[in-house]
Amino acid sequence: MSNRSILALCTLLTALTLGGCKKGLPPAPTRPTAVPEEAAWVPGGTGGVWILCKAHPDRDDCTVWGQAGHVWDTGSYVLTRAQTPVPQSELGYLAYDEGRIFLSNGDSLSKKASRRDETGK
Repeated sequence: MSNRSILALCTLLTALTLGGCKKGLPPAPTRPTAVPEEAAWVPGGTGGVWILCKAHPDRDDCTVWGQAGHVWDTGSYVLTRAQTPVPQSELGYLAYDEGRIFLSNGDSLSKKASRRDETGK
């Protein structure tokens, strides 16, 4: 397990332990100009990330920015367990770990396999 994975797991466990109590979490830093206003701040072990997902009928398009505003990840995501998109109203973010976005309702989003990934070509 990579250091980043361990860090994300610790962040997830800490957030669950706090039971969603925003009082115990550090405030969001000043939003970098490269990060849209709609992006949510998600505190984490490395400081945190900004996440923004837009729901579509067959996917959720998500972008993850580091604290300083550099894009860490971008792409199409689906529910890990069902390979379906999540409605916009259910996109509450808890943590991010190398291509996986953990949601506050207990679900997680994983990158949607591209047609090329599915066929191996």
